[in-house]
Amino acid sequence: MPVDRDALAKALADPSQTIHYMVDRTTHKILTLNLDDKRSVVDVQQRVAADKSRYVQIPKIKGRGNYEEMERFIATVQDPHFKQALTRTLSGHRPFREFKDLLETKPKEKRAWEKFHQDTTDKRVTEFLRATGLP
Repeated sequence: MPVDRDALAKALADPSQTIHYMVDRTTHKILTLNLDDKRSVVDVQQRVAADKSRYVQIPKIKGRGNYEEMERFIATVQDPHFKQALTRTLSGHRPFREFKDLLETKPKEKRAWEKFHQDTTDKRVTEFLRATGLP
C-alpha cells in the first residue's frame, strides 16, 4: 500500500514547530510526533531506536516556503492592479490571511491560486516520495 498522498501533503505543509511527522517505511503510515506530548515523544523515540532505517522524517516547509509560493503565484497574475494589491498583502500585518481574503474578492484568481497551490503541493509530495524511495 502506498503512502497516503493527501496525508503526506498535509504533513509537508504543516508549519507547526511542535508537531513533526515521520513515514514508516514498512507500513507506509504517517506517524505524528507532538513535542508537547511527552508520551508521544518517548513512543516515537523508542520506535526509531529499535530500527533507525525504518522511519523517514517528513521535512518541515522552510520559514519562507509558503511566502515564496505566494510570490511565485503573484508573478503569474495578469491584472496589474490585482497583482499590486496581492503584493501589498505580503508586507501586511497578517500576510497569509490578507492574501487569502483578497483572493476571495476575485473568484477566477482564487481558482487559479488553488490550482497553483495544489500543483506546488503535488510536486513537493512527488519529490519527497522519489527522494525517499517510498511508493
